[in-house]
Parts: sequence; C-alpha cells; structure tokens
Amino acid sequence: MGTSEGELEDALIGVADILDSQADFQAKTEEALELGADGLGVEHAHLTRIVPELGYWGVIASTDPSDGAFPVGATADLQETFCRRTIDRDDTVALYDAPNQGWADDPAYETHGVSYP
Repeated sequence: MGTSEGELEDALIGVADILDSQADFQAKTEEALELGADGLGVEHAHLTRIVPELGYWGVIASTDPSDGAFPVGATADLQETFCRRTIDRDDTVALYDAPNQGWADDPAYETHGVSYP
C-alpha cells in the first residue's frame, strides 16, 4: 500500500495538531493512535508499558473501548505477546499474517491471533 505525498503531509499536520493541543497526555496519545490506526487501516492501536525483568505488559493508551481486545488497563504476561520478539530488535517487524509468517505455534498468536482477512 503506497502513501501519496498529500496523504503523508495530512498525517504530519494531524500529528502536529495533536501535539500542539492543550489536551493531557492520555488524550493526545489516544488521538495519535486513532490517527495512526485510521491511516494504516488496522482495527487496533495501543501503547504499552513493558517491564522485561518482570515479564510485564500493560496497555496505557488504546483505541479500543473498555470491552475491546486491548483496552486501557489490560495486562498480560510478556511471554504471551508479540512485543517480546520486538523489544530487543533494531529492525522493524511487520506482522500481518502470523500463521503464514511462521508464527502459528507462537503463544502470542494462540492468544491474540493476527491474520489478514
């Protein structure tokens, strides 16, 4: 999926508007996540706090409602998340069809799934 120069400029303006607003951190974060999710065409966007030494993973901002898949306050064992495979990497992980990308037996896929329709 390509992004036109105009779409990129609109996204950057949207981010700048969010950052310039007088809203608190939580509101700014949720607005930025909404903008990103819409731009990428994904169902969920969330920001997590991870403490590897404790195996902790917790959602601190999300586009999901309280009864959604990843609401604010949700926690999980880090070992059951896809994040555990990304936090020590220097490159980007593009996960969009977990079973066909070799993640079918991964605990994170078994718990959360990730596949392109």
